Amino acid sequence: MAKEIWDAYDRDLKPIEGASLIRGEEIPDCVYHLVSDVIVKHADGTWLLMRRAPEKHLGGMWEATAGGSALRGESPRACAERELLEETGIRSSDLTEVGRVTDDENHTIYVEFLCVTDAEKDGVRLQEGETDDYRWVTKEELLRMEKEELVTERMQRYLDELKAPLYRIRLFSEEYRDDLIFMILQAREALGIGPRIREDLLDIRKNYFEKGDLFWVAVDAEDRVIGSIGFSRIGDTDEAFLHRLFIKPACKRKGIGTALLQTAEKAMKEKGIRTVRVHLGGSKEIWHESYAFYPKHGFTEYEPRYMKKEL
Repeated sequence: MAKEIWDAYDRDLKPIEGASLIRGEEIPDCVYHLVSDVIVKHADGTWLLMRRAPEKHLGGMWEATAGGSALRGESPRACAERELLEETGIRSSDLTEVGRVTDDENHTIYVEFLCVTDAEKDGVRLQEGETDDYRWVTKEELLRMEKEELVTERMQRYLDELKAPLYRIRLFSEEYRDDLIFMILQAREALGIGPRIREDLLDIRKNYFEKGDLFWVAVDAEDRVIGSIGFSRIGDTDEAFLHRLFIKPACKRKGIGTALLQTAEKAMKEKGIRTVRVHLGGSKEIWHESYAFYPKHGFTEYEPRYMKKEL
């Protein structure tokens, strides 16, 4: 059986030129090997846990979610993508690095990734000799799990961080005005379209303050705007239009858009709105993310650049 070879790194995760490591052999002082870990969160807010096979160390315990040592020449991200596919069957390159942990005792640097996916929840694949079961758990279920059920103190600390709110959704108020302008500018610039900030803000005042409809912002831990959404009723009907679902480019693919949409839909139902419509703004080449996002949440296209959903 071929030996597994790893790259050797210094404590700053810089490759040590000309050096390599072999699995199972002693690692010299001041030298480290790389391990990538991936925690998987579904777009519906649940977390994926995998149970370690009984023949493995700590067999029968649950871990979140996949991970392993990087092979020679493999970057942290490439390692994470490979381990995720091998251990869960989930194929994704949409990973966000969320932390690093250095374990001096074991000469290991852990690079932590978060994968937010809308993959089929019953399509998770087990890896023979590695895992023998899986489960999707809510945040509340995760909080109730005993420490003895979850693998490693390092992963428990990491889960504690992830379980803390990454963002909050609040009704818009003037205190968020400047942040909202900056966020919309960033989002529109990323799309390669003009700013339209004056018109955006005038519409917000007209539609959401004067008419009494609602507009929300998502804010990060420092209370900075990272997302927005609003809706306005169409006349005296039971229909409404969604407006300005923008996410700060650096904060995409973290479930913020889904949370904003769910907040707006709940409020619309409470106001007796039965049909919500959205204008996608332009060509599929520019607005491709919108054309992909809304169908995942039950919207169908009823004419070019327009989608709707029955609540």
